[in-house]
Amino acid sequence: MKNVLITGGSGDLGKSIAYKIAEQLKNNCLIILHYNSNKAKAEQVANDIKNKYGCKTDIINANFKDIKSVEKMVSTIIERFGGVDILINNAAMVVDTDVSERTVQIFEETLRCNLVVPFYLSKTFGSLMNKKGYGKIVNISSTNGIDYNSPYSMDYDASKAGLNSLTKNLATTFNNVNINCVCPHWMDTQMNADLEPNFLEEEASKIIKGRFAKTSEVAELIWFLISDNAEYLTGQIYSFGSYKY
Repeated sequence: MKNVLITGGSGDLGKSIAYKIAEQLKNNCLIILHYNSNKAKAEQVANDIKNKYGCKTDIINANFKDIKSVEKMVSTIIERFGGVDILINNAAMVVDTDVSERTVQIFEETLRCNLVVPFYLSKTFGSLMNKKGYGKIVNISSTNGIDYNSPYSMDYDASKAGLNSLTKNLATTFNNVNINCVCPHWMDTQMNADLEPNFLEEEASKIIKGRFAKTSEVAELIWFLISDNAEYLTGQIYSFGSYKY
């Protein structure tokens, strides 16, 4: 039985990851879906994958802007389940705005959610995994942290670049744990629904495949990285989306 924690488990990518893991592990896993505010959606995903694949499920709440809320979540998971075997650091926030309107508070909250909390979760659960001699951690970063710059989300970009670096350092620290990073570019998600169609078309035209990635495609790579087939891979950064240059 493998315990799996997916942060941001009620979002589009988190949902796809949950479905893929449940499909593969079925009744050999407990999938814990973290959510911030959308409890109903988290419950829906949890119930659906439990009924469809026979896995055990649970949901847990935490506000990643508040480290005390995260500490409470971690304590609850350790108390109830002893820890996790697989951690998917998927939750993130982004605020698009001009630098003149970006406050220190927004910048700090973005870093806390996207970088500090993944560090804390990886440190705490990764240490327990390392002692057991087994564990998998996948950090969900972004091409914004590699080679795609967006001045309207500079704190998001900085947090993802930091997450890429953190991945390599954690992999060196916890050598019994496979720790890797997946960096999607544009994906087909609800987050993009409010953006101008012309802008989305222009962005898609810059990608070699001419379209945004499906979250299910990203989930396939994540599954591979936590599977036994990728036991040798750790400390790697995988870009998901190739551009025309």
